[in-house]
Amino acid sequence: MAAVDLSGYLSQLDLGTNVHLLVVTASHEGAGSQVKVVVDTPEGVTVDQIARIGKLLRIDPGLAQQLNSVDYRIEVTSPGVGSGLEQEWQYPRHIGRRLEVRLLQPKNQMAEPALIMGRLINAGSEGIELETTVGEQVIDWEQIDTARVVLNW
Repeated sequence: MAAVDLSGYLSQLDLGTNVHLLVVTASHEGAGSQVKVVVDTPEGVTVDQIARIGKLLRIDPGLAQQLNSVDYRIEVTSPGVGSGLEQEWQYPRHIGRRLEVRLLQPKNQMAEPALIMGRLINAGSEGIELETTVGEQVIDWEQIDTARVVLNW
């Protein structure tokens, strides 16, 4: 079963208020399948939400039909510590944290895309604002290629 088909099926289920599917993968191992579902919410997904979604998926008869198998394992998880921020709604809860933002490479340029490090001070409808070593920098959503939270260990 292709992941895009499974993602479409799972997006029709009621996974909870403001729960978003970020990644859905299915792989076949021997006679069974492994399904990995990464979910998130604007506030950050809780362990209780992950457990509830996992239970919902384990008892859903439609999932077995989608996989063409009754022998499958399900892993439901939140984005990991090193996962990137993929959606605009993920940014506000990270205000105050350090981000590493890679900008899209301008067309017709051979140089490496810019990498900006700074503390997120705002996330709005137009983009984000970072406090960097050279001052505050505003970055439009359209300019962002990737962004991730940088943890201070």
